[in-house]
Amino acid sequence: MTYTAKEDYGLRAVLDIAIYSKGEPVQANEIASRQNIPDQFLEQVIAQLRRGEVVRSIRGKSGGYLLNRSPELTYIGQILRSLSGSLVPESLMDSQRATTIEGQAVVGIWRDVDYQLRSHLDGVSIADILARIDGNDASFMMHI
Repeated sequence: MTYTAKEDYGLRAVLDIAIYSKGEPVQANEIASRQNIPDQFLEQVIAQLRRGEVVRSIRGKSGGYLLNRSPELTYIGQILRSLSGSLVPESLMDSQRATTIEGQAVVGIWRDVDYQLRSHLDGVSIADILARIDGNDASFMMHI
């Protein structure tokens, strides 16, 4: 459960699109510039966000990227899964690998962790984050 620059940049890119799109596509170079993300890395991140159906691309001279759904229906969990896959590696939750009672208990712990992460992150939308930004809530924390 290691998160890297990819997840950080992906969340920033989605927030940037939500803030700056105003119904018009946002170009990748604008996102990269505002968020201090290397262009080539951002393109890779956006490609994963597209495959995960978080954003969609608009072709053409004034093309760019838009959220695939409204900020109210775009959830942090979906974004992270599109970038990294399962929030807890599937192999850790596989009961086939638990050959002892202790192993079964540990698999249960990983399943609980996965459930708690999904429950929380699938309940926090981009709109929730935007509301915090608009309110300048510096104390914003996502408690798990």
